[in-house]
Amino acid sequence: MIADVTTIDPVAFARAVAELPAGVFVFHGEEHVVIGANRAARAFFGDRPRIVGRPIREVYPEITGQQLYPLLDRVLPTGEPFTAHEWRIIVEGHPDGDERFVSFWLVAVSGPDGRRCGVGYQFVDVTAQVRRRRSAEDDAETVRRRYAAAQDVVLTLQRSLLPAGLPVLPGVRTAAHYLVAAAEQAAGGDWFEAVPVGGQVVAVVGDVVGHGAEASAVMGQLRAVLVEFLLDGDDLATALVRLDRFASRVPGARGATVCLAVIDPADGTVRYACAGHPPPLVVAVDGSTRYLPARAAARSAWPGRRRGSARPRWPPMSCC
Repeated sequence: MIADVTTIDPVAFARAVAELPAGVFVFHGEEHVVIGANRAARAFFGDRPRIVGRPIREVYPEITGQQLYPLLDRVLPTGEPFTAHEWRIIVEGHPDGDERFVSFWLVAVSGPDGRRCGVGYQFVDVTAQVRRRRSAEDDAETVRRRYAAAQDVVLTLQRSLLPAGLPVLPGVRTAAHYLVAAAEQAAGGDWFEAVPVGGQVVAVVGDVVGHGAEASAVMGQLRAVLVEFLLDGDDLATALVRLDRFASRVPGARGATVCLAVIDPADGTVRYACAGHPPPLVVAVDGSTRYLPARAAARSAWPGRRRGSARPRWPPMSCC
Protein backbone atom coordinates (compact mmCIF):
# COMPACT_ATOMS: atom_id res chain seq x y z
CA MET A 1 0.00 0.00 0.00
CA ILE A 2 1.18 3.52 -0.81
CA ALA A 3 1.82 5.48 2.37
CA ASP A 4 0.10 8.66 1.21
CA VAL A 5 -3.08 6.88 0.04
CA THR A 6 -5.68 5.76 2.60
CA THR A 7 -7.76 2.90 1.18
CA ILE A 8 -8.57 -0.74 1.86
CA ASP A 9 -9.70 -1.29 -1.71
CA PRO A 10 -7.16 0.04 -4.25
CA VAL A 11 -9.27 -1.14 -7.17
CA ALA A 12 -12.34 0.79 -6.02
CA PHE A 13 -10.16 3.78 -5.33
CA ALA A 14 -8.69 3.64 -8.86
CA ARG A 15 -12.18 3.30 -10.33
CA ALA A 16 -13.32 6.39 -8.44
CA VAL A 17 -10.37 8.36 -9.81
CA ALA A 18 -11.23 7.09 -13.27
CA GLU A 19 -14.75 8.52 -12.98
CA LEU A 20 -13.83 11.91 -11.53
CA PRO A 21 -15.20 14.86 -13.57
CA ALA A 22 -11.76 16.48 -13.40
CA GLY A 23 -9.16 15.16 -15.84
CA VAL A 24 -6.20 13.28 -14.33
CA PHE A 25 -2.94 12.29 -16.05
CA VAL A 26 0.11 10.66 -14.53
CA PHE A 27 3.43 10.98 -16.37
CA HIS A 28 6.64 9.03 -15.75
CA GLY A 29 10.25 9.98 -16.30
CA GLU A 30 11.90 12.85 -18.07
CA GLU A 31 10.06 12.05 -21.29
CA HIS A 32 6.77 12.34 -19.42
CA VAL A 33 5.44 9.01 -20.58
CA VAL A 34 1.71 8.58 -19.97
CA ILE A 35 1.19 5.81 -17.40
CA GLY A 36 -2.38 6.69 -16.48
CA ALA A 37 -5.33 8.81 -17.66
CA ASN A 38 -8.89 8.84 -16.38
CA ARG A 39 -12.03 9.06 -18.47
CA ALA A 40 -12.35 12.88 -18.32
CA ALA A 41 -8.74 13.40 -19.39
CA ARG A 42 -9.08 11.08 -22.38
CA ALA A 43 -12.40 12.60 -23.45
CA PHE A 44 -11.00 16.14 -23.27
CA PHE A 45 -8.38 15.25 -25.87
CA GLY A 46 -10.74 13.22 -28.06
CA ASP A 47 -10.14 9.66 -26.76
CA ARG A 48 -7.04 9.15 -28.84
CA PRO A 49 -5.98 5.50 -29.04
CA ARG A 50 -2.92 3.91 -27.44
CA ILE A 51 -1.92 6.82 -25.24
CA VAL A 52 -0.53 4.78 -22.34
CA GLY A 53 3.17 3.99 -22.61
CA ARG A 54 3.90 6.86 -24.99
CA PRO A 55 5.47 10.27 -24.27
CA ILE A 56 2.99 13.13 -24.00
CA ARG A 57 4.73 14.84 -26.93
CA GLU A 58 3.71 11.97 -29.21
CA VAL A 59 0.18 11.61 -27.87
CA TYR A 60 -0.73 15.31 -28.01
CA PRO A 61 1.74 17.02 -30.36
CA GLU A 62 -0.44 20.15 -30.73
CA ILE A 63 0.39 21.34 -27.22
CA THR A 64 4.01 21.86 -28.22
CA GLY A 65 4.80 25.54 -27.83
CA GLN A 66 1.94 26.12 -25.38
CA GLN A 67 4.27 26.32 -22.35
CA LEU A 68 3.06 23.07 -20.78
CA TYR A 69 6.17 20.98 -21.38
CA PRO A 70 8.47 23.46 -19.61
CA LEU A 71 6.20 23.26 -16.57
CA LEU A 72 6.44 19.46 -16.49
CA ASP A 73 10.20 19.74 -16.86
CA ARG A 74 10.33 22.12 -13.89
CA VAL A 75 8.03 20.28 -11.48
CA LEU A 76 9.75 16.89 -11.88
CA PRO A 77 13.29 17.87 -10.72
CA THR A 78 12.27 20.55 -8.20
CA GLY A 79 9.25 18.87 -6.63
CA GLU A 80 7.54 22.23 -6.44
CA PRO A 81 3.84 22.09 -7.37
CA PHE A 82 2.40 24.48 -9.92
CA THR A 83 -1.13 25.88 -10.23
CA ALA A 84 -2.70 27.83 -13.08
CA HIS A 85 -6.18 29.20 -13.67
CA GLU A 86 -7.92 29.72 -17.00
CA TRP A 87 -4.86 28.64 -18.97
CA ARG A 88 -5.48 28.89 -22.70
CA ILE A 89 -4.60 25.86 -24.82
CA ILE A 90 -5.44 24.63 -28.31
CA VAL A 91 -6.87 21.11 -28.56
CA GLU A 92 -7.24 20.01 -32.17
CA GLY A 93 -10.56 18.43 -33.03
CA HIS A 94 -12.36 19.24 -29.77
CA PRO A 95 -16.11 19.00 -30.48
CA ASP A 96 -16.78 22.33 -28.72
CA GLY A 97 -14.01 24.30 -30.40
CA ASP A 98 -10.22 24.02 -30.48
CA GLU A 99 -9.64 26.96 -28.12
CA ARG A 100 -9.96 25.71 -24.55
CA PHE A 101 -9.34 27.10 -21.09
CA VAL A 102 -8.30 24.93 -18.17
CA SER A 103 -7.39 25.38 -14.54
CA PHE A 104 -4.81 22.80 -13.54
CA TRP A 105 -2.51 21.54 -10.82
CA LEU A 106 0.88 19.84 -11.31
CA VAL A 107 2.49 17.81 -8.51
CA ALA A 108 5.58 15.64 -8.38
CA VAL A 109 5.02 11.86 -8.00
CA SER A 110 7.45 9.65 -6.03
CA GLY A 111 8.22 5.98 -6.60
CA PRO A 112 8.46 3.18 -4.00
CA ASP A 113 11.97 4.32 -3.08
CA GLY A 114 10.71 7.86 -2.33
CA ARG A 115 12.50 9.42 -5.27
CA ARG A 116 10.62 11.67 -7.67
CA CYS A 117 9.82 9.74 -10.81
CA GLY A 118 6.98 11.57 -12.51
CA VAL A 119 4.34 14.27 -12.47
CA GLY A 120 0.63 14.18 -11.70
CA TYR A 121 -1.59 16.51 -13.72
CA GLN A 122 -5.16 17.32 -12.69
CA PHE A 123 -7.22 19.80 -14.70
CA VAL A 124 -10.74 21.19 -15.02
CA ASP A 125 -12.19 22.49 -18.28
CA VAL A 126 -13.39 26.04 -17.51
CA THR A 127 -14.00 27.08 -21.11
CA ALA A 128 -17.73 27.59 -20.58
CA GLN A 129 -17.18 29.89 -17.59
CA VAL A 130 -14.60 31.95 -19.49
CA ARG A 131 -16.91 32.30 -22.48
CA ARG A 132 -19.82 33.41 -20.27
CA ARG A 133 -17.67 35.99 -18.50
CA ARG A 134 -16.29 37.32 -21.76
CA SER A 135 -19.77 37.50 -23.23
CA ALA A 136 -20.98 39.43 -20.18
CA GLU A 137 -17.99 41.77 -20.43
CA ASP A 138 -18.67 42.33 -24.14
CA ASP A 139 -22.35 43.01 -23.41
CA ALA A 140 -21.41 45.47 -20.67
CA GLU A 141 -18.98 47.25 -22.98
CA THR A 142 -21.64 47.43 -25.70
CA VAL A 143 -24.11 48.93 -23.23
CA ARG A 144 -21.45 51.40 -22.04
CA ARG A 145 -20.70 52.51 -25.61
CA ARG A 146 -24.38 52.90 -26.42
CA TYR A 147 -24.97 54.89 -23.23
CA ALA A 148 -22.01 57.13 -24.00
CA ALA A 149 -23.28 57.64 -27.55
CA ALA A 150 -26.75 58.51 -26.24
CA GLN A 151 -25.22 61.00 -23.82
CA ASP A 152 -23.28 62.59 -26.65
CA VAL A 153 -26.45 62.92 -28.73
CA VAL A 154 -28.36 64.56 -25.88
CA LEU A 155 -25.47 66.86 -25.02
CA THR A 156 -25.16 67.85 -28.67
CA LEU A 157 -28.91 68.50 -28.78
CA GLN A 158 -28.77 70.66 -25.69
CA ARG A 159 -25.79 72.66 -26.91
CA SER A 160 -27.53 73.21 -30.23
CA LEU A 161 -30.47 74.71 -28.31
CA LEU A 162 -28.28 77.04 -26.26
CA PRO A 163 -27.07 80.39 -27.67
CA ALA A 164 -24.05 80.17 -29.93
CA GLY A 165 -22.74 83.46 -28.53
CA LEU A 166 -23.48 86.23 -26.08
CA PRO A 167 -24.12 89.90 -26.90
CA VAL A 168 -21.34 92.47 -26.73
CA LEU A 169 -22.47 95.74 -25.12
CA PRO A 170 -20.60 98.79 -23.83
CA GLY A 171 -20.01 98.56 -20.09
CA VAL A 172 -21.09 94.90 -19.83
CA ARG A 173 -18.90 91.87 -20.24
CA THR A 174 -20.79 88.57 -20.47
CA ALA A 175 -19.55 84.99 -20.29
CA ALA A 176 -21.30 81.65 -19.91
CA HIS A 177 -20.32 78.00 -19.92
CA TYR A 178 -22.39 74.82 -19.59
CA LEU A 179 -20.78 71.97 -17.63
CA VAL A 180 -22.40 68.60 -16.91
CA ALA A 181 -22.26 67.93 -13.17
CA ALA A 182 -20.84 64.39 -13.46
CA ALA A 183 -19.70 62.04 -16.21
CA GLU A 184 -22.52 59.56 -15.54
CA GLN A 185 -25.22 62.23 -15.79
CA ALA A 186 -26.77 63.02 -19.13
CA ALA A 187 -27.31 66.57 -20.27
CA GLY A 188 -30.80 67.81 -19.73
CA GLY A 189 -32.86 70.91 -19.09
CA ASP A 190 -30.37 73.48 -17.78
CA TRP A 191 -30.18 76.60 -19.96
CA PHE A 192 -29.02 80.19 -20.14
CA GLU A 193 -29.53 83.17 -22.39
CA ALA A 194 -28.50 86.80 -22.73
CA VAL A 195 -30.83 89.10 -24.67
CA PRO A 196 -29.87 92.72 -25.54
CA VAL A 197 -32.86 95.03 -25.17
CA GLY A 198 -32.52 98.81 -25.66
CA GLY A 199 -28.95 99.18 -24.39
CA GLN A 200 -29.56 96.77 -21.53
CA VAL A 201 -29.03 93.05 -21.35
CA VAL A 202 -31.43 90.49 -19.89
CA ALA A 203 -29.54 87.54 -18.39
CA VAL A 204 -31.59 84.35 -18.06
CA VAL A 205 -30.87 81.09 -16.27
CA GLY A 206 -33.39 78.26 -16.14
CA ASP A 207 -33.79 74.59 -15.35
CA VAL A 208 -36.23 71.96 -16.57
CA VAL A 209 -36.74 68.92 -14.34
CA GLY A 210 -35.12 65.74 -15.64
CA HIS A 211 -32.38 64.69 -18.01
CA GLY A 212 -32.11 63.50 -21.56
CA ALA A 213 -33.64 64.47 -24.88
CA GLU A 214 -37.12 65.19 -23.47
CA ALA A 215 -35.81 67.71 -20.93
CA SER A 216 -33.62 69.31 -23.60
CA ALA A 217 -36.59 69.63 -25.94
CA VAL A 218 -38.74 71.28 -23.25
CA MET A 219 -35.86 73.59 -22.40
CA GLY A 220 -35.59 74.63 -26.04
CA GLN A 221 -39.28 75.55 -26.18
CA LEU A 222 -39.21 77.61 -22.98
CA ARG A 223 -36.03 79.42 -24.01
CA ALA A 224 -37.40 80.28 -27.45
CA VAL A 225 -40.71 81.73 -26.26
CA LEU A 226 -39.12 83.64 -23.37
CA VAL A 227 -36.66 85.32 -25.74
CA GLU A 228 -39.58 86.24 -27.99
CA PHE A 229 -41.47 87.78 -25.03
CA LEU A 230 -38.43 89.83 -24.02
CA LEU A 231 -37.86 91.06 -27.56
CA ASP A 232 -41.53 92.06 -27.68
CA GLY A 233 -40.75 94.51 -24.87
CA ASP A 234 -42.39 92.66 -21.97
CA ASP A 235 -41.21 93.64 -18.50
CA LEU A 236 -39.94 90.86 -16.25
CA ALA A 237 -43.22 90.17 -14.48
CA THR A 238 -45.21 90.07 -17.70
CA ALA A 239 -42.66 87.82 -19.39
CA LEU A 240 -42.84 85.38 -16.49
CA VAL A 241 -46.63 85.32 -16.46
CA ARG A 242 -46.75 84.65 -20.21
CA LEU A 243 -44.07 81.98 -19.88
CA ASP A 244 -46.06 80.39 -17.07
CA ARG A 245 -49.13 80.19 -19.29
CA PHE A 246 -47.12 78.66 -22.10
CA ALA A 247 -45.43 76.15 -19.78
CA SER A 248 -48.77 74.93 -18.47
CA ARG A 249 -49.49 73.58 -21.96
CA VAL A 250 -46.08 71.90 -22.44
CA PRO A 251 -45.74 68.31 -21.16
CA GLY A 252 -42.66 68.03 -19.00
CA ALA A 253 -42.44 71.72 -18.13
CA ARG A 254 -44.07 71.44 -14.71
CA GLY A 255 -41.60 72.24 -11.95
CA ALA A 256 -39.25 74.17 -14.24
CA THR A 257 -37.53 77.22 -12.73
CA VAL A 258 -36.14 80.44 -14.17
CA CYS A 259 -34.40 83.63 -13.10
CA LEU A 260 -34.25 86.83 -15.19
CA ALA A 261 -31.97 89.81 -14.51
CA VAL A 262 -32.00 93.08 -16.49
CA ILE A 263 -28.56 94.68 -16.25
CA ASP A 264 -28.33 98.41 -17.03
CA PRO A 265 -24.71 99.44 -17.59
CA ALA A 266 -25.71 103.12 -17.68
CA ASP A 267 -26.67 103.40 -14.00
CA GLY A 268 -25.27 100.13 -12.60
CA THR A 269 -28.62 98.74 -11.55
CA VAL A 270 -30.05 95.29 -11.98
CA ARG A 271 -33.72 94.33 -11.95
CA TYR A 272 -34.42 90.67 -11.48
CA ALA A 273 -37.30 88.26 -11.02
CA CYS A 274 -37.17 84.59 -10.02
CA ALA A 275 -39.72 81.82 -10.43
CA GLY A 276 -38.60 79.01 -8.17
CA HIS A 277 -34.95 79.65 -9.05
CA PRO A 278 -32.22 80.89 -6.67
CA PRO A 279 -31.60 84.65 -6.95
CA PRO A 280 -28.48 86.02 -8.69
CA LEU A 281 -25.13 85.65 -6.96
CA VAL A 282 -23.00 88.82 -6.97
CA VAL A 283 -19.19 88.51 -6.90
CA ALA A 284 -17.36 91.70 -5.88
CA VAL A 285 -13.90 92.73 -7.09
CA ASP A 286 -12.41 91.59 -3.77
CA GLY A 287 -13.78 88.09 -4.31
CA SER A 288 -16.57 88.34 -1.76
CA THR A 289 -19.94 86.92 -2.77
CA ARG A 290 -23.55 87.43 -1.81
CA TYR A 291 -26.92 86.36 -3.11
CA LEU A 292 -29.35 89.12 -3.94
CA PRO A 293 -32.47 89.11 -1.74
CA ALA A 294 -35.19 86.64 -2.68
CA ARG A 295 -38.43 88.58 -2.36
CA ALA A 296 -41.72 86.75 -2.73
CA ALA A 297 -44.68 88.17 -4.59
CA ALA A 298 -48.26 87.50 -3.62
CA ARG A 299 -49.01 85.55 -6.79
CA SER A 300 -47.18 82.45 -7.99
CA ALA A 301 -45.85 82.78 -11.50
CA TRP A 302 -45.35 79.01 -11.98
CA PRO A 303 -47.33 76.12 -10.45
CA GLY A 304 -46.02 75.40 -6.99
CA ARG A 305 -43.40 78.17 -7.25
CA ARG A 306 -43.06 81.61 -5.68
CA ARG A 307 -41.99 84.60 -7.76
CA GLY A 308 -39.97 87.53 -6.42
CA SER A 309 -38.36 90.64 -7.87
CA ALA A 310 -36.09 93.49 -6.75
CA ARG A 311 -33.93 96.33 -8.08
CA PRO A 312 -30.58 96.59 -6.26
CA ARG A 313 -27.51 98.57 -7.30
CA TRP A 314 -23.96 97.25 -7.11
CA PRO A 315 -20.52 98.86 -7.33
CA PRO A 316 -18.70 99.01 -10.69
CA MET A 317 -16.68 95.92 -11.74
CA SER A 318 -18.96 93.55 -9.86
CA CYS A 319 -20.27 90.48 -11.65
CA CYS A 320 -23.52 88.58 -11.40
